[in-house]
Amino acid sequence: MDSPTPVRIPAGSVVLDGLLDVPAEAAGIVLFAHGSGSSRLSPRNAYVARELRRAGIGTLLFDLLTAEESADRALVFDVDFLARRLRAATRWVRGRSGTEALRVGYFGASTGAAAALIAAADDAAVAAVVSRGGRPDLAAPLLPRVQAPTLLVVGGDDAPVIALNEDALRRLRCEKRLVVVPGATHLFEEPGALEEVVRLATDWFRDHFRRPPRGETHVRTVRPRTGREPTMPILTNLREFLDANRVTYEVRSHRTAFTAQEVAAAEHIPGREMAKVVMVRDGREYLMTVLPAPEHLDLERLEKATGRTGLRIATEAQFAGLFPGCEPGAMPPFGNLYGLPVWVDESLTRDDEIAFNAGNHEQTVHMRYADFARLVQPRVAALRVGAPGRRTA
Repeated sequence: MDSPTPVRIPAGSVVLDGLLDVPAEAAGIVLFAHGSGSSRLSPRNAYVARELRRAGIGTLLFDLLTAEESADRALVFDVDFLARRLRAATRWVRGRSGTEALRVGYFGASTGAAAALIAAADDAAVAAVVSRGGRPDLAAPLLPRVQAPTLLVVGGDDAPVIALNEDALRRLRCEKRLVVVPGATHLFEEPGALEEVVRLATDWFRDHFRRPPRGETHVRTVRPRTGREPTMPILTNLREFLDANRVTYEVRSHRTAFTAQEVAAAEHIPGREMAKVVMVRDGREYLMTVLPAPEHLDLERLEKATGRTGLRIATEAQFAGLFPGCEPGAMPPFGNLYGLPVWVDESLTRDDEIAFNAGNHEQTVHMRYADFARLVQPRVAALRVGAPGRRTA
């Protein structure tokens, strides 16, 4: 009897409801990213999921937003935010007993298709993506970075979306295919239309789940688009520390960038998701502070939080010797590896993920903030500038 199991999926500060069902000897598992105004209970996605399971493929239907968040129309259409939720669900599947060894695929509808493509853009371990009546144009800047074989399915009577998918097909550099289902409209409500979607999706996932993985799932390294190798590898002590603690993380490469804001732009992520390190000293000791890239450190707030006085921003010349093997200004926020106390601005704790320099100016590390906090044990306070006229960096 087909009876999905209700599950609860941690995603940062919230927990998402889902329905999981994995047939015996499943070929892989498909995570569904629903469109705007829908949920894990979408009848169309439920039908597709049921048919995939009959074909021996596991499925996870889950809510990308909580009930409260669904009332915020801005979040409903924030495909970057939805992609982060999809990544969180992917981590949960890969870390769960019984699904950890399964190849992962994404099935996205409408805006959910954009979220699926964004989530797949830097994850070489995603085996395949299927978009039903999707809006891949909302992921346009990242489409060239998608490595997962991508099937775009649109209705023949959905002319505006056909044009958007044709443009996306030109932008994608992976294995790709566009199928137009004659007579179908945007929701594929016509007789036989959704059945055709099921047939296409089943064949696409089964074919690509059988193929050897393109990448390894514990550490995923994305090569720079310039084709150049980074000048330095990720710091050995950082990599060994993360591996020893069995933390899942991604190493991404980008064009050379020296400021945290430049790195965020090079990686096409919001500046608030890129953490920067600001070193502070009180004349005797150093402190490591960590803030979002666009923010500035409020020294008075830091003094109040630490109980110290006379704090000053340290220059690169002053602290360069503290981080052997690091390029100047590219140290990761793991002060614990160098015997330094770490203070984190509270705004960074609100995101599911944290990104930071990997010890050089051409690579970053991306990982769950919860894992970062567990390993570093930072002190958390409001450290960014709040009032005018204060000493800042």
